[in-house]
Amino acid sequence: MLHPERVTEYPYIESLTGALGERVEEWDGVGDGARTAPPSYQSDLSVAPGWKAGGHAAWNVTGPGSTDCPGCGHGMRLLLTVDSYEWRSDSASWRPLPTAGGVGANAPTGVAVGNFGKLNVFACPQDPAHPHRFSVQ
Repeated sequence: MLHPERVTEYPYIESLTGALGERVEEWDGVGDGARTAPPSYQSDLSVAPGWKAGGHAAWNVTGPGSTDCPGCGHGMRLLLTVDSYEWRSDSASWRPLPTAGGVGANAPTGVAVGNFGKLNVFACPQDPAHPHRFSVQ
């Protein structure tokens, strides 16, 4: 049984550029180990885990990649994410309430993408007939 919910998420931290990226990294303590208590931008605010339609893509394996349409060159949008897990252990903020405990509770579908990662499917907003692009993270 599906229980979809609408959530607000923000872009992957390495996708933020310029002054905004610098301010978020400073607030989050990226790279200096300063942040020890939630919330954390990376774990609690950006890129919700789990299966989703739309939103933002995580680039935790490769860093931000090109998602330009091979048909027309326009920037593509995230269409669908298939995730091996519904939530991760590094954050409690994305866990559904109430959360049933136990081994495997965060992987109810039993689907494993790659080495327990996620598959991102991108589509062209200009023409849905253009080829899709894929990223496994």
